[in-house]
Amino acid sequence: MRDAFVSYATRDSRNTGLLCAGLQALGITLWLDTEDLRRSRGAWREAVQGGIAASRHVLVTLSSDWAASPACRYELAIALERRVPIIAVDLPQNGSAADAQSLLPTGAELIDAGGSAALAIERVGARLALRAPD
Repeated sequence: MRDAFVSYATRDSRNTGLLCAGLQALGITLWLDTEDLRRSRGAWREAVQGGIAASRHVLVTLSSDWAASPACRYELAIALERRVPIIAVDLPQNGSAADAQSLLPTGAELIDAGGSAALAIERVGARLALRAPD
């Protein structure tokens, strides 16, 4: 079981990659899609469903691009369907996340990193490190 499935817009890959590298350095296990999965919609959907099912949380990196992405909305729908807890963080320089926040369900946990990548890693890492026994 992974700590989190990461839902992000392709345009946010750089900042999301930095966040993920920092979290992995803390021992957090993540599920990330790969370019290979994007070649086939069916394979991607199957992988997303499996990735979410095998994760304790869905970590959303909020941005206007995330809100506009059909793929990210699909990931959110699967997380809601499977009742996987959602943790969202607004990364620095990802654009306005106000519209993205409105898509999150009641009960989603929003982590305020104050525009700092280091603080995002620290706060998200601390939250994801709180593991329930398997």
